[in-house]
This record gives sequence, structure tokens and C-alpha cells, in this order.
Amino acid sequence: MAKRIVITGGGGTGKSTIIEELLQRGYCAYREVAREVIRKSLEDECDDLPWKDVTGFSYKVQQGMLLDYKETESIELCFFDRCLLDVKAYLELEGLPVYEELNKDIASYSYFPLVFVLPPWREIFENDEERMEEFDHSVKAYNQLKETYSQHGYELIDVPFGSARDRVDFIVNHVEAVLE
Repeated sequence: MAKRIVITGGGGTGKSTIIEELLQRGYCAYREVAREVIRKSLEDECDDLPWKDVTGFSYKVQQGMLLDYKETESIELCFFDRCLLDVKAYLELEGLPVYEELNKDIASYSYFPLVFVLPPWREIFENDEERMEEFDHSVKAYNQLKETYSQHGYELIDVPFGSARDRVDFIVNHVEAVLE
């Protein structure tokens, strides 16, 4: 059975850098779907963007996450930059209803019970074309993500600040210790 390990946290906390380090080390890892949806929406000049249509954006992210999930059926261990619970947390953070299809998918597609959370880190936070929110939003997202994952029974481990290499070592060592 596939072990799908989630790495989550607010924007600008280093998730993408950690995923790239995992890929360089030869691990199966999936990049953040939301960034790809934003990139494609900007190219196509459509409104499926988190700052224009949160629900439409969320639905596209959900669909991309499901595709990634299904690709890992036969892979023993894989890391994900966010998962379906992140979609729910962001809808809740924006005060929007969580639509039924998302709740059904969350119930149907589970991840490894240990989730790595990257806390807000002002020193590395930066905006770009795909990240419009401010640092304060990253802090609020972090708190909402922790609440949402906890409500669904996941064990959360905060990843300490440090180099990408040190952070990946921390994650991999925890995973290996649990899987032994």
C-alpha cells in the first residue's frame, strides 16, 4: 500500500524547496498543484485564480491533486506538497462553504497519518506572480491548516527552520523511524 506523506504549511514556508530536494535525492514527490493551476490560469487569462474565484480555483486544485494521488497507487513511498485537506482549510480560512464533492474525496482518499507542517518563516517569505498574499496570511493559513488536519485525525509535526537539506533530513528521518 502506498504511503503518501504530506508536507503542508502556509505560503512561502519552503515547501517547494523541500520537494525539489526530495526529488534530487531520488524520492517520489509531487509539486504543488495550486501553483500549476495559477500558472495555467494566468497563461489562459481565466478567472480560476485564488484572488478572483476561490471556489473555482479550489475545484481545479482538487482535481489535480486527485490525479497525482491516483498515479501513486503502486508506489511504496511518495511525498506531496499539500493535499485535499489544504483545499478545505483554505476554503474555511476564506469563510467559504466546503462543497460536498470535496468532503467526499477527503473521506475517500487518505494520506499517511503523519503530516509535516512548515511554520511561517518571515526570513524566507516572498511574493511572486503566483503568491499574492502577505506574510500575515501565511500565519493565518498555518493555524487553519493545523486545525483542519487535527480535526481529521492527522498527527502534525512542525518542521524546524534550517537549510533545505536539514529540513529534508528531519522529514526523512522521522518517516524512516515510523516505518521501521
